[in-house]
Amino acid sequence: MKFLPLFLFIFLFSFSLVAAQPPFEAVILNQGIDIAFPQIDVLKLNSDFEFHFHVVNNSNGVMLDNTTVNCGFHLFNSSGNHIFEDDSVNMDINGDDFTILIDKNNFSRVDDYAYLFGCHNETQNIGGQISRGLEVTQDGEVSIVFPQQFSIIALGIILIMFGILNQRYKLLKHMGSIIVMVMGVITLFPGYNNISHTSLFGLAFGSSLIAIGAWFFIEDSFSREEQEQNFHQNQGKSETNEGDEKN
Repeated sequence: MKFLPLFLFIFLFSFSLVAAQPPFEAVILNQGIDIAFPQIDVLKLNSDFEFHFHVVNNSNGVMLDNTTVNCGFHLFNSSGNHIFEDDSVNMDINGDDFTILIDKNNFSRVDDYAYLFGCHNETQNIGGQISRGLEVTQDGEVSIVFPQQFSIIALGIILIMFGILNQRYKLLKHMGSIIVMVMGVITLFPGYNNISHTSLFGLAFGSSLIAIGAWFFIEDSFSREEQEQNFHQNQGKSETNEGDEKN
């Protein structure tokens, strides 16, 4: 039973590695129109983002604008549902890009997203579109399969195991417990590598670390063997004191 919390930690730890997502791939379709755009795949949680698109006639390289094409933008969540759409995207004030500003409320969850941008000219019967995936993360950085914080957590677990397997290393167990508890708090807030209190997994992982660290820090207080050992030690001291008084 002593190792049950550790087994729970190993399960959650393994799940976090398996859950890493593969990179996204863009899909580009064109029939007379090319669309160029900054290929940004990772956005920051709860932040506005402005998309920019260059639309070009691929037969002569001429830039197209609102007078020659009609363009639309659609944003989808990981369930495939529309969360934003605009079928009349305008150009910026300089007349260089088709731009659209997406409000931060549409990126309020750490999750996978996708967007579609397309333009067409019904008169000339030409068109083109691009479809690309997005990942919204806690800090706007690319997810890492094994972040450095996991190494610190693993160190804490190793110290705890040393303390469990050898009573002489009990101090190391307490040190490991403190490390695990602190990392549990950091996991919940501010978080790291898309793991925080904002996701169900982050909430479970951080809370589990705190619970595991706290348990191994105080478990000696509930250990019957420890209590009996302390009782016998105190009893021995009492008998020694009584013997000294008689002498």
